[in-house]
Amino acid sequence: MLLKGLNGRLLPFGWHKLLRRIPRLTQYRMFALGVVPAYQGKGIDSLLYRALYDSIYSQDIRMEINYVLEDNDPMNNAIIKLGAKPYRRYRVYEKDISTTDD
Repeated sequence: MLLKGLNGRLLPFGWHKLLRRIPRLTQYRMFALGVVPAYQGKGIDSLLYRALYDSIYSQDIRMEINYVLEDNDPMNNAIIKLGAKPYRRYRVYEKDISTTDD
C-alpha cells in the first residue's frame, strides 16, 4: 500500500506522498537478517534481534519473518524467543541431475 498510487514515479511529488505514508505502516516483512559467521554465537545476534524488537514492537504492528529454513536452528530459536509464532516451513530439497550415456 505504501507504493500504490505513485504510479512508479517519485518525481515531482511522489517522494512527498511516500514520506507521508511511512508513519502509517502497520505491516513489515523481514526478508534478510543475519550476522557474519565469524560473529555468530557471541551474542551479537541477540543484540541485533532485541534492538529490532524494541524499535518496532507494538500491538498494532504485524511482522512477517520469512524465508528461514526449518533446519536453521539459531535463527528459529531467536524468532521463537522474540515471541513470534511460526506458521510456515521452508525446506530445500536436493536431487542429483546427472546425464546417463546410453
